[in-house]
Amino acid sequence: ESKDAAQKMADTMTTIGSNTFRSTGKLKKVVLSATLKTVGDCSFFSSAVTEVMPFLPDTVTSVGFQAFYNSPLLGGTFRAGYAATLSFGTGDYSRGQQLARTSIEKVDLGPAATSVPLWFTAGSESASDGLATLKEIKWSDNLTTLGRWSFGYCTNLTTVTPLLPTNCTSVGPYAFKGCYNLKGKAVLGMGGAVTFVGGANSVSETFLGSGIEEIEFGSGVTSVGSYICQDCASLTNVTFSGDEATTVSLGNSA
Repeated sequence: ESKDAAQKMADTMTTIGSNTFRSTGKLKKVVLSATLKTVGDCSFFSSAVTEVMPFLPDTVTSVGFQAFYNSPLLGGTFRAGYAATLSFGTGDYSRGQQLARTSIEKVDLGPAATSVPLWFTAGSESASDGLATLKEIKWSDNLTTLGRWSFGYCTNLTTVTPLLPTNCTSVGPYAFKGCYNLKGKAVLGMGGAVTFVGGANSVSETFLGSGIEEIEFGSGVTSVGSYICQDCASLTNVTFSGDEATTVSLGNSA
């Protein structure tokens, strides 16, 4: 089929191959098959697409590396994780970058989404290369792993429900760095032992420079990463609600 202004996938199509719509300048709207399972690596890389319907079908189980990367006109809600399983592909340096440099406004991850890949929304480490259009994240308590730079510098992000998932046990560095409009209370360590993965020089900086107002550490937290909430001007309360016998190690400038 030609890649013109609009394209409807065949009802029986289950896979969008790698690079299928890469760098297409005329294609504006894509209607996906209700049986779609796989969105390949770089499938919409640097496309001019403005609308994908549905985005994504509940049948999708795999979203490839940089699937929608640098499609700046693509907005709306990215919805995935409502099939039996969901995996995100990764490429160079284990980065996912599925939504980097798009105009996505909301991310809705269902119960099949157990991890968010590295650099999920980040184009680079620059403050100007976060997903500035993102305002809301919704995910389930099944999510266990939050990757490095997953939502770094999403400067207009205001709502994450819940913040963080109860069963989140691995939090990557810079996950919400620079999200200065992000408000609310983060609760960690209620569903199991939590690891703050270190970045360069073992720095965590999970919420550095964000607008977070309160953090509660449960018994699953025995070590808090360095600079985890440095420069959080709105932070007024940090509590440790775990067993009194638990010893908590605090990183530099935590």
